[in-house]
Amino acid sequence: MSQHNLSPRKVAFLPPAAVVYLRRRAVEVIGLVLFALATALALALATYNPNDAALNVASTGPSANWLGTPGAWTADLLLQTLGLASIAVVAVLASWAWRIASHRGLPWYGLRLLQLAPCLLLLAAIAGTVSAPKQWPQASGLGGYSGDWLLKTSAPALQKIGLTSSSPLVISIASTLAAILLLYLLGIRFSEWLALARAGISGFAQTLGAARIAAATAERLGRRAATHSLFRLEPRLTAEGDDLATDAEPILVGQPTRPGRVHKPKTKALKSQRAQKEQQPTLALNDSDNYQLPPLHLLATPTRVQQGRGINESALEQNARMLETVLDDYGVHGRIVHVRPGPVVTLYELEPAPGTKTSRVVGLSDDIARSMSAGSVRIAIVPGRNAIGIELPNQNRETVYLRELLSTAEYEKSKLILPLALGKDISG
Repeated sequence: MSQHNLSPRKVAFLPPAAVVYLRRRAVEVIGLVLFALATALALALATYNPNDAALNVASTGPSANWLGTPGAWTADLLLQTLGLASIAVVAVLASWAWRIASHRGLPWYGLRLLQLAPCLLLLAAIAGTVSAPKQWPQASGLGGYSGDWLLKTSAPALQKIGLTSSSPLVISIASTLAAILLLYLLGIRFSEWLALARAGISGFAQTLGAARIAAATAERLGRRAATHSLFRLEPRLTAEGDDLATDAEPILVGQPTRPGRVHKPKTKALKSQRAQKEQQPTLALNDSDNYQLPPLHLLATPTRVQQGRGINESALEQNARMLETVLDDYGVHGRIVHVRPGPVVTLYELEPAPGTKTSRVVGLSDDIARSMSAGSVRIAIVPGRNAIGIELPNQNRETVYLRELLSTAEYEKSKLILPLALGKDISG
């Protein structure tokens, strides 16, 4: 008969999954506690006031520190002991809190705790080598009493080798050693440093891009609201017979000129007899009864299609709106105030927004031609007006006949001796 040794089994109070869950939550709570401690130290140091009640300061007034009397005492103790090296305490606690709360782990935490004191002493000594400004509230240097003590203790040993605590070599070695210890204390790996740098750069770029998009959207919406049909002035089409209106130049009224300042120009010198003999004789272009001009019927007449062609106002309005949209897409703000159709090209007068440079609009001629599906675009300032003229070729170009030019009343009533008919202007 076999005998079995029955050992009592341990019965778990909670399931394994629950134990793992509670353990993870406990680790996160520890990380949050460390983060709260780091935040409290940062607030205490940031709101430090030397007039608050502390170990060596007696004050009956209310504490200016955000954490009250405990914050004032803690900040005064840290600044007197470590000086500016107290900031490293906040950084180390915040890094440990992040690693513990995010379950990244903090290996060799015992060794890190042992290295905390030497790292803080080195940082305090390095800060102590800098002269404290007059605004520094402590009697000790920037490194506190710990930094002053380490500098005073190491001075004899450094003098034996011909160095001082403020020597560049000593400061370089101490800074390198302190940086190595601090990086090890923080517990952040090199790959994590790279990830943090990439995240920071990406976040900054996204924020900058979002700000640009928001600004552009707000500007575009503002322009669209300003150019609504209720607020905008529609362009006025100018008929062929209308004269081009030009703004009168401002008349500057100044002080009257003093007598004697205006000198009359000297009379022209008389030509010599030789010059009078050798000058070119004038041509006999006076009217003669014996000569008759050729009749107009010798010239070709315009075609019937061209004679019946009129102005399509709706098409011109559509082109004006399209041109405004194209200019708006390229960052040129303004409105088309006049449309002047001609036989070959149509002139669109753009009244630009304040601050718009004409050179920028001229430089966009090729882009405007491409967007408007035009062969070429001519851009120039309209003389006498606060407008920029944009000439676009017509879809159906008219042929200018010489008979049309010679049949006009302007040519017939001209008082010139030899008038020349060169063509039509922009208004036909």
